[in-house]
Amino acid sequence: MTVAGWLALALVASCGTVQAGEALVEAVSQTAQGDWAGAEATYEELARTDPEEGLPALARFLYLTGQEERLRIFLADTTTDARLSATLRTRVLLQANREQEAADLIRQALPTGEMADRLLFAASVLERAGAPAEAAPLLLRAAGQATTVSEATEPMHLLLQHAAFLQSADLAPFERWFLEVDLPAEDRLAFLDALAGKGRVTLPKEATAPKSFRSLLASVIRFAAGDARGALANCPETLSRDPAGSIWIVHRIRLLASLGENHESGQLAAWFLERHEAGEKEEGPGDLVLFAEQTYLALEQGNPSAVEHAETLIRMRPFDPEPMRRLMRFYQGSGTGEPGEVPDLVGRNATNPQLLGQCGYVLATEGFPERALPYYDRALALDFEDPFLQLNRAACLTRLGRSEEAAQIYRFTLEHGHHGRPYHLHEILLRLWVIAEAESTETECLAYFASLAARPSIPWGEEIARETARLQEIRSGGSD
Repeated sequence: MTVAGWLALALVASCGTVQAGEALVEAVSQTAQGDWAGAEATYEELARTDPEEGLPALARFLYLTGQEERLRIFLADTTTDARLSATLRTRVLLQANREQEAADLIRQALPTGEMADRLLFAASVLERAGAPAEAAPLLLRAAGQATTVSEATEPMHLLLQHAAFLQSADLAPFERWFLEVDLPAEDRLAFLDALAGKGRVTLPKEATAPKSFRSLLASVIRFAAGDARGALANCPETLSRDPAGSIWIVHRIRLLASLGENHESGQLAAWFLERHEAGEKEEGPGDLVLFAEQTYLALEQGNPSAVEHAETLIRMRPFDPEPMRRLMRFYQGSGTGEPGEVPDLVGRNATNPQLLGQCGYVLATEGFPERALPYYDRALALDFEDPFLQLNRAACLTRLGRSEEAAQIYRFTLEHGHHGRPYHLHEILLRLWVIAEAESTETECLAYFASLAARPSIPWGEEIARETARLQEIRSGGSD
C-alpha cells in the first residue's frame, strides 16, 4: 500500500464520522490519491460549514501530514476561540495528539459545570493523558449522577480499566450500584468476573456474611484464580430471591458445572429457570441440556409457547449464541418478528463486550452483517484488545464486501499479535489468501507471508512459514 493509502486508512480509522457527509468521504478519497492540497481545502471548507465535524478532522489531517507550523497556528487559533465549546476544543487537541494540552483544557472546564454532562468524555481525555487517578473519580461521579440503569452501567464498566484505583478504592460504591441496578443476574455476574479478572481487585476483607457483596466477590475471585472448590465452599446452601441471592444461584450453577457436577448443576439450573424466575412451578425439567433441546424442538415445530422458554435460556446463557439464533429463526420463519429483532432486544442496553460480540456473531452468520457491525464496534469500544472480536469483525467486513478493511485487521494481527502471540494463525493466513484470490493478488499475498517469516521482529515467523507451506499444499490439492 502507498503512503497515501496508509494515510487515508489512518484518517478513516480516526474519524468515526467519516461517512456522515460527502465532504469527509471526498477528503479521504483525495488523500488516498495523493492530492493532499485538495484534501486540505476540503477539510478547511468543512471546518467552516460544520465545525463539530470539520475542525477535528482538519487537525488530524495536519498532524498526519507533518505540517507542524501550519498545525501550530491552527491549534493556537482554534483552542483560544471562546465561541467553541470546551468539548470541541478538546477533541481538536486530541486529534492533533496533544493529550496533555487536552487534559489541561478539560481540567479547567470541569469546575465551571460546562462538562457536567460529559464526565465520561472528560474521563477518557484524562485517561489518554496518563492520569487514571483523575479519571476514575469522574466515572464514579457519572455513575452517581445517572438517572437510568444504562447510564450508570457504562461508567462502572469503564472503571474496570482502572486497576490501581480499584485496588485502593472503597468497594462501597460498587456494592450499592451492584445491588440497586435492575440488571439480570448474568449481567451482574459478568461485571464481577471483570472485577476479578487480571488482578483488578484483591480478596476483600471481612467477607464473612453469607450473601454479602464482598463474600460474593471473594468467591468469584477464587473461581477466576482456578480454585473452583474454594469458591464453591464460599457459596451458601440456602438461596433466596434478594439481589445477591439470584447471582449466587447463577454463580453456583457454573461452579458445579466446572467441577463436573452436571446432574446437580442441571437440577439447580432447571429450578432457577422454572421456579425462581417464574415463581410458580414446583418442578422443572431435570436437566438444563434437556430443557434446551425441548425448547429448540418446540421452536422448530412452530410452537409459540416455546418463545418464553427461549427468552429464559438467553438470559440464563447470555454467551451461548444458539438460543438467540433459534429464536431469531423462529421469528423469521413464522413471520412474527423482524430480522435481527432478538439480538437487538438482547443487546440494546448491554455493556458486556462478549455479549455484544455474540449479538454481532448471530446477526452476521444469519445473513445480516450490516446489522452486526455496530455490535462489534460497541464491543470493541469496551475491549479493543479482544482478538476474537477483532477477527469476527473482520469476517463481518468481508461479508459486507469491505475486504481491504478486513485484510488490514488480519495483517495487524499477524504483525503484532495479541499479548505476543497471534490467535488462529492458520485461519488468518487462509482468510487473507481467500481475499487475495478474489482480487487476483495471490503472488503478492505469498510474498507478504514470506516477508513476515523473515522479519526478525516477529517471533512466530517460523510458524508463519510452516503454515504457509501447509496452506499451499492444501490449496493446490483443491481442498479448504
